[in-house]
Amino acid sequence: DDAFFVNLSNPTNGVSITDGQGEGTIINDDAAEVRIADATVIEGDGGTTSLVFNVTLSTTSSSQVTVNYTTSDGTATTADSDYDVASGTVTFAPGTTMETVLVTVNGDTKLEGDETMMVSLNTPVGATIDDGTATGTITNDDAVSISIDDVTAVEGSGGGTTGFVFTVSLAG
Repeated sequence: DDAFFVNLSNPTNGVSITDGQGEGTIINDDAAEVRIADATVIEGDGGTTSLVFNVTLSTTSSSQVTVNYTTSDGTATTADSDYDVASGTVTFAPGTTMETVLVTVNGDTKLEGDETMMVSLNTPVGATIDDGTATGTITNDDAVSISIDDVTAVEGSGGGTTGFVFTVSLAG
């Protein structure tokens, strides 16, 4: 909210001022908007890392703002232990415009494509939701290589065929 003052001065014709200041208050009716941004993380071969989602308010607020969040599967799933389920509340203290949501990602050595999951915002208090869904991308860092060995065979002189057996190996 904003305030301003109007001051009275220099009365004439014997008029006296008993209260020389009036205050006007402009009540802010524009709600802050909350949004969540997409995030990306490299999976890793083991242990855990975090997808870090930035949650922002469009403007500062003079009072506390909260919004709840939940995760949901995309191509990444909690059943396959790609990431851990997360839910909770993001709290913006007065004057704060950015907070984070952390989602734990579980590293592995499985060859798979990049995978995605979502974080959704709901039930805001003191704000409205502008963009309430973000995509988290878990970038696969596991490699596969293929190789073939060299083979040598004697030609032979009997007019028949000579077989070559190559071993093809897949690693990863």
